Amino acid sequence: MQSLKQFYQLIAPYWLRPREWFSWLLLLTLTGLTLGVVWISVQYNNWSREFYDALTDYFQHTPGWRSLTPDTPRCLCYSSSAQTG
Repeated sequence: MQSLKQFYQLIAPYWLRPREWFSWLLLLTLTGLTLGVVWISVQYNNWSREFYDALTDYFQHTPGWRSLTPDTPRCLCYSSSAQTG
């Protein structure tokens, strides 16, 4: 409890003056912008999850997608024109 009193005595001269409304405005603006950036990051993360989940679902149900495995011979993966030269 004593440390809270000391903290209050330390900040009171600056934050509680009548003309420090600009400091409060800057503090609220900075807090609002920080929360806005966090909200945008969360929305982008949700969009990315839904997008890549949809891609995964699409390619799991596409015929022929599973035929390209690591064991597939390279001649099936490359065109024959790339071997000329």
